[in-house]
Parts: sequence; structure tokens; C-alpha cells
Amino acid sequence: MVRGRMGGSGAAFNMGEMTITRATVRLEDGTIGFGYVAGRAHQKAELAALLDAVLQRDPSLAQQILPPMQAALANMLDKKSRKSAATKVEFFTVVRGENQK
Repeated sequence: MVRGRMGGSGAAFNMGEMTITRATVRLEDGTIGFGYVAGRAHQKAELAALLDAVLQRDPSLAQQILPPMQAALANMLDKKSRKSAATKVEFFTVVRGENQK
């Protein structure tokens, strides 16, 4: 169940249900990783679980793995933002004379 808040600060309410994909992997050394993602992205959930297991085994790898992932995510969000901005429409309202005081 997904919960929301009106305006971000109002009382919490139940918005509806959401699909979640869960994956669990066990590495050869027995380390278990878990991954949860929104929607039905099986491969993404499996990759998240694998990343979880690898970083549990060797947390120092985070310095090598995470910065390129963060850069790729920032690049993807920037592209999406630019694509959206290209379709932005500015609306304006003409004030009619009888509404002015």
C-alpha cells in the first residue's frame, strides 16, 4: 500500500497499491543480498540484490561502484529534464476590463 500526504505535509492517507519486484541472491561464499524495486523489473531487482551482496562482502568497493552509477543516474535525469523542458508550454491569462478595479 502506497501512502501519501496532501501537499507533502498534511495527514497521511492510503493512495493505493503498487507492484514491487523482490530478488534474493546468494553468492558462492554464502553472502545473501536482497533487492526491491518498484514495478515488474526482474533484472533490475536481481542487479540490486547482487550489488547488496557484493557491498556486504566488501564495503570498500562502494567507492569504485557507486560514483559511476550516480553519474549515470544524474545524466539520465538531466536528459529526461531537458526533454521535458523542450515541451513546456507557458500559459497566460488576459485580464478583462470589467475585472479590474
